[in-house]
Amino acid sequence: MTTNGHWRWTETDPQGRTIHCHPGAWNHIVQHHEEMSQYEAAVRATLRSPDRIYDDPYSTSQRRTPTMPEATVVCYLALGYTRGREAGNWLVVIVLWEHDLPGAETMGYVLTAYTTNRLLRRWVRREGAS
Repeated sequence: MTTNGHWRWTETDPQGRTIHCHPGAWNHIVQHHEEMSQYEAAVRATLRSPDRIYDDPYSTSQRRTPTMPEATVVCYLALGYTRGREAGNWLVVIVLWEHDLPGAETMGYVLTAYTTNRLLRRWVRREGAS
């Protein structure tokens, strides 16, 4: 877990992969989901230790391009962090994984985060994930 001039913060998921949050991504999150301003630490904890991890095949298909043919969208979810009106809701963090060159480190980038009381049917739970 680090902070530097380019990233707002960086976390490591349970598989040891690096996930970055750009300041602009965090600004997007709190502008579109005001309740998230109180959950930044919970977002980071969700990435480190999610209760569930899902692939999002639809969002993945929308993110793949000729320059990023192997991009993958993954949803990290956790319970127990929300309170007030969101109490009991899932905290969801959506991450774009870029798979560049063979042998190169795969990098993840936070796209958005929000709370919800329902999971999307299109999400596919990862085998062996929490």
